[in-house]
Amino acid sequence: MTQIQTLLNDLFFWFSNIWTWMIEHPGLLIFLAMGALIPAGFWLWLYYRQVYMDKEDKKWMIVTFFCGIFAVLPVLGVNYLLKTFANFELINFVEDATLAQRIPLVILGFMIMGGLEEYAKFVIVRGVNDKQQAFNRVADGIEYAVAGALGFAFIENLAYFAVAAQEYSEGPINFVALMSDSTFIQIVIARNMGTMLVHTLFSGFLGYYYGKAKILGLQAEISEKKKLRKYLLVKGVKARVKRLRMIWDNRKFPVPRAIHIKQDELIAEGLMVAIVLHATYNSLLHLDVSYLIAPLIIGEFALIMHELHLEKNLLVYDLEKVERTEIRKELEKSVE
Repeated sequence: MTQIQTLLNDLFFWFSNIWTWMIEHPGLLIFLAMGALIPAGFWLWLYYRQVYMDKEDKKWMIVTFFCGIFAVLPVLGVNYLLKTFANFELINFVEDATLAQRIPLVILGFMIMGGLEEYAKFVIVRGVNDKQQAFNRVADGIEYAVAGALGFAFIENLAYFAVAAQEYSEGPINFVALMSDSTFIQIVIARNMGTMLVHTLFSGFLGYYYGKAKILGLQAEISEKKKLRKYLLVKGVKARVKRLRMIWDNRKFPVPRAIHIKQDELIAEGLMVAIVLHATYNSLLHLDVSYLIAPLIIGEFALIMHELHLEKNLLVYDLEKVERTEIRKELEKSVE
């Protein structure tokens, strides 16, 4: 109990110090927030314009972006706990290792931290979008995952900029001096143009698998409803149309357990792909072989754009449309 109280007190003072700093520098906070938000908006617009999205899709994409901000909380929490109670920081741990130990340590460490970040982002994206009816294409999975990743990257960049502003400012913070500091400007450009992009790519691949899993469930639901329709409408079509409508309106229509297992397998596969890509990027960056990063990013970006424009990923699986079409056909048969 004492350890829990100590943890809660430490967390309280941690957040209290952050809040105090924000109050003391409101102008800087707004300035840095806009510096992180504008590029995030650009990347969101860039991905959004790749495929047609109706009003409902746009709304959920924006909601996912702002909810993605909260994905940073578990990552910060784990880092804080490791630093406070285990005196462990991944970067310091890796730098203190010998050259022979460094490569496996870098890969293992970034696999763990990359996995935590990707899973945190995915939990938010799935929690926001899993039940909403506008999610009916594989491409939607990519778009929503990208939006959540940008929300995460926005708040992460804001934190980096705040730390950099404190580090490179001497005495009272001077905006002109800060903006003329080449190191600070390099950090801003690298984080906004590089880090934000790679966050969208890692999550975009996971979103692709998530979209496939979602559509697999919709296909199974449509198939099961068609089977039940044939069973219910063998005789007396008109008398059973009302009951059929009630069945279709049930959004928790049961699908075979094998479908749920397959969905989980697809999501797990996508999560592993995202973690490996994330760890690879961070490892190359830390091991000073950044010249390998550019072709990696270009290839990933081209692949994500290809999947966003692929016809099969844009195919809409609309349960309500299926409902209207099938019931109309049965009514037409009954009239004949």
